[in-house]
Amino acid sequence: MDFGVWREKIDRRYDRKNGSRRSAGKGENMDLLEAHLWMTELIYKAGERIRRAMKQELAIEEKSGFRDLVTNVDRETEDFFRQAIQAKYPAHRIMGEERTEGRFTSLEGLVWIIDPIDGTMNFIQQGDNFGILISLFQNGEGLLGYIYDVMRDKLCFAVKGQGAYLNGLRLPQAEDKGIDDSLLNIGDPIARKDSAETKNLLSRSLGFRAIGSAALAELSVFEGKTCAYVNFGVNPWDISPAFVIGRELGYVYMDIFGREINLLGETTFIVGTKRAAAEIREVLAGMEV
Repeated sequence: MDFGVWREKIDRRYDRKNGSRRSAGKGENMDLLEAHLWMTELIYKAGERIRRAMKQELAIEEKSGFRDLVTNVDRETEDFFRQAIQAKYPAHRIMGEERTEGRFTSLEGLVWIIDPIDGTMNFIQQGDNFGILISLFQNGEGLLGYIYDVMRDKLCFAVKGQGAYLNGLRLPQAEDKGIDDSLLNIGDPIARKDSAETKNLLSRSLGFRAIGSAALAELSVFEGKTCAYVNFGVNPWDISPAFVIGRELGYVYMDIFGREINLLGETTFIVGTKRAAAEIREVLAGMEV
């Protein structure tokens, strides 16, 4: 795809002066650009639906335990995406947090990976600090990635080979900061783990934050506000957009042992600058997870 043409269409989609959205052009070809513009609009609609639903009483259920919750809004939002994708792209497969039955054994073909509300505990307790995570992979390679901060109406996205954007404004390449001169994002399991390695990691960092949402933690990395995000026990829908966005911005992603991530099951995860990722791996080396 010609980058100049792509940028012209993106510029039509956004007001470059203030980042506000414009209407999508009509008659776009059925290609990656069209899929991106269509999904962008779908994400904004989903955000509007979530904000309206927050005014109603939530139905809350436990999944694996009292810290692992799901609401009717999680499920309704995933259903909203599933129905739209199945109608437009019936041959595509969908891996979602709330509705996927059985385990995916491969990422063959075109696969959408969906976390309808990432940070459900924050959604329930705070009505804030949660996001939508969506990605599209083809035969294991990331094509599209989206992180949407619902309450702040901030959409970060990337299209393979075309850079990454925040509300239509192109994001800069990663500045190679380390954990001693930039803030570090951690997941709740890191904060709770009583080990010498995790204690050393937190003590070595300039400062650490545990926001309770992989979506917003990853977004803060890509905005350059933090140098890395590290967590244990994450699933494909928590991290898959970071593969696409991070690659476009020059960030690295891996498990805590430096191995390639398998998007077919639970894993440890680092996404960050090269320097920060190397420092995190050095500190956590040899730790049992």
